[in-house]
Amino acid sequence: MVRGRPNASTCDHNYPTLVNVRETGSHSARCLGCLTVGPERPSSVAAHEALKDLGMRNGHRAVATHTS
Repeated sequence: MVRGRPNASTCDHNYPTLVNVRETGSHSARCLGCLTVGPERPSSVAAHEALKDLGMRNGHRAVATHTS
């Protein structure tokens, strides 16, 4: 069975992410599952966490991510 791409309201943003550095020096993360872009944050880790928080606000539970 082939699944379609999730939309922003159903995605938990547990897909790989792409973090962009803005001209201002802030970072934003994009979920490669649904293509949602999270809010700008001062670091790549904070940007990734902010994107995951959007998924939790949509009613998805947190899932363990990488550890440093």
